[in-house]
Amino acid sequence: MTGTPVRYRLISLWPINPLNVPRNAAEKADLESLRTHPERVVTGTVTQGNETYFQAIYADRAVSQSCVGCHNTHPQSAKKDFTLNEAMGGLVIEIPMGR
Repeated sequence: MTGTPVRYRLISLWPINPLNVPRNAAEKADLESLRTHPERVVTGTVTQGNETYFQAIYADRAVSQSCVGCHNTHPQSAKKDFTLNEAMGGLVIEIPMGR
């Protein structure tokens, strides 16, 4: 095998794509924490099946007015009042820790 199978995904408390919801209560709590402190990174480990992953969640911020405008006007958006630089969700990165 070449390289490490790193996994990544976007999650949000108000996802436009319903597949981007937090997978569990811990991820939901991590997103709430990032809303308050978007400069921080939430890290830990998660286990799925028989594999353990190092997980890091970074705030996904509205870095331009086009992000804000699109999310605030999208018909499937559950939140319509995003502001510039606000944490809109999180970028989850998971790296297998090996056996």
